[in-house]
Amino acid sequence: MLDNGVVLFCWKEGEELNPKQVKAFLSTDVSLTNKQILSYYSKRWSIETYFRAAKVHLGLDRYQVRSTKAIDRYWALLSFASMCCIYSGQGNLLDGLHQYR
Repeated sequence: MLDNGVVLFCWKEGEELNPKQVKAFLSTDVSLTNKQILSYYSKRWSIETYFRAAKVHLGLDRYQVRSTKAIDRYWALLSFASMCCIYSGQGNLLDGLHQYR
C-alpha cells in the first residue's frame, strides 16, 4: 500500500498486458495529473541518461580533487568534452563518444 503517492502503469496501446513491457512511474505529488507526471518523467529522463553516460564514459564519478576550484575546473572540462561529443554526434552524446574513440 502506498500512502500519499501515485503509481502509473503504462504499456503500448493495443498490445497485450506483458509484465516485461509495462513501465511504472511513481509520484509523491498527488496533486499532479497523469499527463503531468509523465511529462515530468520524460523531461527528467534525458538528464538521467546524460549523467549515466558522463559517469560511465567521461569519468564524472572518478575525479579525485578536493578543492572547490579544482572541482569547478574539472566540471568545466567535462562539460566542454561532453558538448564536443554531443556536437559531433549530432545531438547524441554516445554517438559522439564513439567517433572520438
